[in-house]
Amino acid sequence: TGILADCELVKSVPSYLQKKALKVVAAKLALVARFDYTNVDTGRTRSDSAGRRFREEIETKIASWQTQDKAPVLKALPKSAVTTSLDVVSCGASNLLLIPHFPCFFIL
Repeated sequence: TGILADCELVKSVPSYLQKKALKVVAAKLALVARFDYTNVDTGRTRSDSAGRRFREEIETKIASWQTQDKAPVLKALPKSAVTTSLDVVSCGASNLLLIPHFPCFFIL
């Protein structure tokens, strides 16, 4: 564990999402550190606006991970009554696999 692993944002998510959240927090922290360094280097005053904006982005991203997938579930098609079998034909040193309803063959 580390300092970022003890962060409130990482601790508040379920255990299966903590590694993913830790990566996002680390990436945003690196960006905010660059902003802070650039502001000080150019003589601008420090502000917490970028950090607060990134925290809101992280919170909405984590919330979207935890929501249920809204995609419709497709049911499997029923088994067909007619079963097809594959024919294997020996042709010298190699075997050819003939698949019904397909105009091509595969060399094994």
